Amino acid sequence: METIVRYARLSKDFCKKHEQSFWINLTDCVRIARYTNRQVKEVEELRVHVRQLTRVEDKDQTRFKRRVFNFVVGISKIFFALWIVTMPPITLKRFQI
Repeated sequence: METIVRYARLSKDFCKKHEQSFWINLTDCVRIARYTNRQVKEVEELRVHVRQLTRVEDKDQTRFKRRVFNFVVGISKIFFALWIVTMPPITLKRFQI
């Protein structure tokens, strides 16, 4: 983004330096002076949109979520095993376990 802003600034400076020249009318300097700031803002907005659309989740955050999920699943398996072991045999037949 810095490159775009720098290029826009250099273009404006060039146009200001040569605004008294005859050939300035044959270039885009008149248009550049009017639209450069707006175009830079538009590029910044598009950059934000592209970043949002192509965002990749932080790997550390994903790993943390995975660790938490794995911990919860492990605890659930232990509680389910304890529940099965402590159930009376009649209940187990009813559930066909």
